[in-house]
Amino acid sequence: MMNDYTIFTETTADLDPEIKSQGKVAMIPMSMTVGNDESFFASTESDAEIIKIYSAMRAGISVKTSRISPYSYETSFAPALEKGDAIYLSFSSGMSPAYVCTKELAQKFAKVCPDTALYTVDSRSGTGGMGIMLERMLKNKEAGMSAAQNAADIEKFRERVYMTAFVEDLGFLKRGGRISPTSAAIGAFLNIKPIIRITEEGKLEVFFKCKGEMKAVQFLAETFREDFDCDSDCPVYVMHADNEKAASALADRVKSAFPTANVKKMLLSPVIGTHLGPGAVVICYVRKI
Repeated sequence: MMNDYTIFTETTADLDPEIKSQGKVAMIPMSMTVGNDESFFASTESDAEIIKIYSAMRAGISVKTSRISPYSYETSFAPALEKGDAIYLSFSSGMSPAYVCTKELAQKFAKVCPDTALYTVDSRSGTGGMGIMLERMLKNKEAGMSAAQNAADIEKFRERVYMTAFVEDLGFLKRGGRISPTSAAIGAFLNIKPIIRITEEGKLEVFFKCKGEMKAVQFLAETFREDFDCDSDCPVYVMHADNEKAASALADRVKSAFPTANVKKMLLSPVIGTHLGPGAVVICYVRKI
């Protein structure tokens, strides 16, 4: 059948738990080390298990993630390609080598599996931005789009998906090289909450700063109100790194501005939270054309 293919992504993506539980998206796990304990984050963990990771980060325990190896990709894709085509939605190429790695694998598979194809799509996003794209991909598949058509559609659609956030602890951005040690020290002293976003090139940047958490929530809500495409039937994703209070405040403002918006609030994937830090709040949505 035209639409008999597998949709893959990685655990940098946040996806509605109800949709995820249906097993229609294959999630490739990523290695995560908490202290001296290494395991794989598979996106099947409970909220309690995820909060435990953020609690460890707040306690000063080192939490690190590792890239998905080419071998892991290959062993994930191979069985699917024996049956039909596959699409892989990668984390942004501006922050990860995942897209380049899987693009090379697609060329390799084309030689050994000439009757099927692996289509790799650079999300140029992450977390809930990828979730929005995955939901569209599933709808496209149900509507009868082929894997090639679906991949082409998402490559156009991704330009409208926007992700912005605030972080609680500047130290995590400092470790990632996003801000200088001096800025981090001054920001912590002044209770500065940097606002970050993913650019059109898929890179992370700090583009505004607010004093205090509620000011940051208000800024994200106002930006959303100005940019959101209210005619879109796509969901609004609100994720948080164990900061229920601020995430709920943001979700409430979104619903107040657009009562019919389909707001999905959930814990942020710790694969991303490791780099943004505990307390971060992220919002992803489709912007006006």
